[in-house]
Amino acid sequence: MDSAIDTDADSKDADTADADDVADDGCGACPTGATCSDAGCTCPTGQTVCGDRCVDLKTSAAHCGACGHDCLGAVCSDSLCAATRVMLTPRPRGIVVDGGNVYWLQASTAGSIADGAIFRMPLAGGMPSAITTGLLYPGDGLVLDGGTLYFTLLGSSGASYTDGSINRVPAAGGTRTTVASSLFEPWWFVINGSTLYFSSGESAGKVSSVPTSGGTPTTVATAQLNPRVMAMQGSYIYWSNSGAGAYTDGSIMRAPIAGGPAEALATGQINPYGLALDSTTIYWAKAITPDGAIMSMPISGGTPKAIVTGQSTPRGILSDGSFVYWANSDSGGSNGSIARYGKADGRVLVLARGLKGATYIATDAKYVYWSLTEAAGAIMRVAK
Repeated sequence: MDSAIDTDADSKDADTADADDVADDGCGACPTGATCSDAGCTCPTGQTVCGDRCVDLKTSAAHCGACGHDCLGAVCSDSLCAATRVMLTPRPRGIVVDGGNVYWLQASTAGSIADGAIFRMPLAGGMPSAITTGLLYPGDGLVLDGGTLYFTLLGSSGASYTDGSINRVPAAGGTRTTVASSLFEPWWFVINGSTLYFSSGESAGKVSSVPTSGGTPTTVATAQLNPRVMAMQGSYIYWSNSGAGAYTDGSIMRAPIAGGPAEALATGQINPYGLALDSTTIYWAKAITPDGAIMSMPISGGTPKAIVTGQSTPRGILSDGSFVYWANSDSGGSNGSIARYGKADGRVLVLARGLKGATYIATDAKYVYWSLTEAAGAIMRVAK
C-alpha cells in the first residue's frame, strides 16, 4: 500500500518537473511533432510548421510543396501533387471549364485540312463528345458564354488567310453559326454582354468588335503589331501586341468599352503573349526561353516589373485574385511546367513539371487544367 502511494507521488513529482522544465524553456505549446529547445520550438530536419503541426512539404498530401496546398486525394511526391490525365487527344489548344464539363479545341492537322474540332467531356469522367467538327485551321481561343462556345477560324492558306471567321455553337451541341467572316487571321477575343471584341492580323493588325448575334465588324484600334491575347476588366478591354521582327517592341494596350482611342500601358516589351487581369493588376507572359518572365503592373497604370523570372517560354496565364497561374511551354522541349505565384506572399510553387507542349490553361475552384498541344497531346489537371 505504502509503496503504491509512494510510486504515485513520485509520478506526480516527475510530471510536475517535466511541466516546469517546459515552462522554464519558454516554448509554451509547440506544434505537434516539434521539440522545445532554448525557448524555441523546432521541427525535425526537413519539416516545416503548417498550422499546429510539423509536416514534410515533400510528401504531405495536405500540405504539398506549401502549407495548405491540398492534393485532393492525389499522392504528394517531391513537393508535387500527382497530376491526372483527363483525356488523351491530339493537338488540343484552347480549353475552358464550367461546373460539370471541360471543353477543348482540337487544331487541324495543317492549315489546309479541315479536321479541327471542339470536344466536351464530363469532369466526373466518361467519353468525350464532339460538339462540332470539320474545322479548317481553328485559332487557339475558346470562350464559353451563356451556354454558347465561341471560336475562330484563322483562314485558309489558299486565300492567304483572308477568309478567317468568328463562329459560335451551342455548348450542348447543335448548328454552327458564323458571327463574322472575311477576316484576316482572327486570333483572340473577349465578350462583353452582346458584343464580341477580337484581335486579328499580323504586323498591321487591329482590334475590332461585332455583335455576338453576327454582323459587320467595327474597328476599335488599328496599326497594332501582332495583336494576340485579350482580356477584359471593368470598363476596358485589354490586349497584348507581340511586336514585330525580333519581338522586342511588344506592348500592352487597352481601349474603353464605351468607345474612344486605344492607349499603350506598357511599351518595349519582349514578346508579351498571355494576358490576365484581376481587380488591381495586369499580368502577362514574357514568352522567351530561358529568360522568360511573368510581368505585372497596376491596372491603373505604372511601371512594369518582373514578379517571376527564369521561366521557359510562358504562355497561358490566369489570375483568380489570390494566385497567378501559368504554363511554361519550353518552346517544344520537355521541361515545361505549370506554376503559381501567390499575391500575398510572392511565393512561386511549381504544380507540375517535365511537360511537353503545355500552353493553354483553365481553372475551376479546385484544379488547374492545361492542354499538351503535341500531336500525341492530352488534357491534364492538378490540384491548384
